[in-house]
This record gives sequence, structure tokens and C-alpha cells, in this order.
Amino acid sequence: MDRSCLKVAVAALAIGTATAVNAVPLFSATERAEGLRAGLGMGLAKSADDNGYPGPRHVLDMADKLVLSAEQRSRIAVTVAKMTAEAIPAAESTLKAEAALERLFVSKTATLQNIDEAAQLAGRRQVALQVIHLKYHLQVREILTPGQIAAYDALSGRTGAPGQNGTGPGQRPAAHVHDMTTGHQR
Repeated sequence: MDRSCLKVAVAALAIGTATAVNAVPLFSATERAEGLRAGLGMGLAKSADDNGYPGPRHVLDMADKLVLSAEQRSRIAVTVAKMTAEAIPAAESTLKAEAALERLFVSKTATLQNIDEAAQLAGRRQVALQVIHLKYHLQVREILTPGQIAAYDALSGRTGAPGQNGTGPGQRPAAHVHDMTTGHQR
């Protein structure tokens, strides 16, 4: 890779990192790994959740407040089970790929070629994991009524016009974070 390509790659990484930091709640490495291993999204579906595509686990937690029918509860429970069953192995695969990248540096064997390959693999696995979580948000939206989605947004603090409370349409305030002790947002 010549210097100009390397400069472009570094700039793209910096922009991507800045965007990711602004888009996803911050977790310690341990919190992130534990959450992913438990099938939690750990911010991977934030773009869906913040824009009217509720998360299956959160909807199930709010079932009474959202006045879900028995059929809706059942369908959401099945959705959570499917998502968890699919997400946990994908999370393990992602974490293993990320660990392999780190080991290159720990072992002092990192080269441009092997870090490129390892980072590409880790990135593909993370994207696949994110798609798993996002697709189940799509399914939940099909199960809920528009009124239930609006209630979910209101109960979750995702209301207001763009820029209000430092958020965009339907986004939660910045103080809204994931509580690893309960597995819920707070």
C-alpha cells in the first residue's frame, strides 16, 4: 500500500471511529463482551431503536405498558428467542476475530498484510452480528401497532423534534445508557 492510500485509509478510519463513537453507547470491553455473549445488541441496533423500530427484548419488558395482546406477546417472545439463538454464536465469532487481531499486536507479529486480513474478518463478523439484531427490529415493527410503537418511543424517551435534547427524531437523550446489571436501558 502506498503512502497516499494509507493516508486515505487512516482518514476513513478516523471518520468511521468518530461516527461510531457518536452513534453507539460506550461500554467497557468487558461489558461489551459480556453483553454480546448474552445475546444483547450493545448498541448495534441503535439506528433502528431510535427511529421507530423497537427492540424485541425491550418490547417484551414493556409488554404490560404497551398493552400487548397474548398473540403479540407470544410472537415477540419467539422473536427474542430466535434473535438470541442467532446472535450468541455470531457474537462469539465476532469476539474471536477481534481477539485474533489483538493477538497479532500482543505477539509482536503484526504486519500490514496480516492486520488488514484480521481487521477485515473482524469487521465482516461485526457487520453480520449487527444485521442479525437489526432484522429482528424490523420483525417487531410488523407485530406492533403504530400506537404501540409511539407508546414505546414515549416510554423510552425517544420523542421530540430533531435537535431537541441533543437528539434527532425519535432518539433518546444522551444520558440514556444500557444497564449491564439488568440488561435494560436506563
